[in-house]
Amino acid sequence: MQLADADQMIAAAGDAGRVLSVFQSLRYAPDVVKVRKVVASGCLGRILSVHVRHHGFARRWDWQTL
Repeated sequence: MQLADADQMIAAAGDAGRVLSVFQSLRYAPDVVKVRKVVASGCLGRILSVHVRHHGFARRWDWQTL
């Protein structure tokens, strides 16, 4: 990828009214947005540490399961 390619992607996102984001797949997830709002509100006091765990299982239906 060249700089011009990135510039085209940025322009296309702007034209479509979208946000171009790299490797931020969970940033706009509804649960993450809610947690960020709660933390920002200060109702929990001073947050010292946050630990996030994401686990999931999906049945594979590809060549490795044949």
